[in-house]
This record gives sequence, structure tokens and C-alpha cells, in this order.
Amino acid sequence: MMGFFTPDREPSLSLEIRGPEDSRAFDGVIDTGFNGGLTLPSNWIETLGLPRIGEDLIVLADGHEATTPVYVGYVILDEHAYETPVAVAPSPLIGTDLLWGFSLYIEFRADGAVEVESLPTA
Repeated sequence: MMGFFTPDREPSLSLEIRGPEDSRAFDGVIDTGFNGGLTLPSNWIETLGLPRIGEDLIVLADGHEATTPVYVGYVILDEHAYETPVAVAPSPLIGTDLLWGFSLYIEFRADGAVEVESLPTA
């Protein structure tokens, strides 16, 4: 899968998430400092009908801790649906849990490549 850089120089991917009530295409920023699966705005989670599976304690970039509800959804990667935890946040972030089992290649330069590929299974 080929990604892109946002105008703010953030590596991103165009993905689709599916829930029991709807699906949605979106662009998410790849955040290698986020070890969860995915974050989405609360109104998207509600529209998709994602079921709540609990809550997580998270550590924010400034070191503060917070608790957030966690839901479950299915993200389409490499033409397959992957179950992933979804936390509430103002914008879509793609974490390392969602990318587990994939390689990530990023060229941090103008017109640089952002590539995600499935790793071979052992």
C-alpha cells in the first residue's frame, strides 16, 4: 500500500474502517509513538456502531495519563479486514498495533515514499 505525506509533513495512509452499522474511508496519520491500533473521533465511532470493549489508560505526549474508552472495528489493509482496537481522539491516528505484521518504509523528504507491505508469515 502506498501512503502519502500531509501538508504538515506527517506520513499517512488512506484506509477504510468497518463497523456493524456503517463503513468509512479516511486518511490517518501514522504515529509510531502510539502503540494502540487506531484513534477516531467519537462521532465516527457512534456512526459506525463500534462496540465498546473496555477502556485503556493512555500516556499522552506531555506525560499526563488519561483513561479513554476502547471500541473494536475492522480496518481494511492489503485487501484484508483486520480487527483493531479503536480509541477516542480528535483525529485518526494509526498505531503500531494495527501495523503489526507489516513493514513500514518512510522517506522523510519532499515527495518521499510511504509504503506498507504485509510481512511473510513464518
